[in-house]
Amino acid sequence: MIGVGPLHGSSLARVAGTISEGLSVIGSTFLAIAYPADAIIELFSIVITLIIFALVWMRRANVFFRRLR
Repeated sequence: MIGVGPLHGSSLARVAGTISEGLSVIGSTFLAIAYPADAIIELFSIVITLIIFALVWMRRANVFFRRLR
């Protein structure tokens, strides 16, 4: 659903992906605190997730998801 849904304009897939990435941020934050030696890797993961958030929820993406309903 998350892999193919956004290609067809599925808002449900976009929300599910956002929730999944949000859980990833929570997990990465926990791991960065629990294992400081690997914190740089987890911070990199958080940055990538924030980029994904920005791309999925920016204005052009909103137009795409509204247009394909």
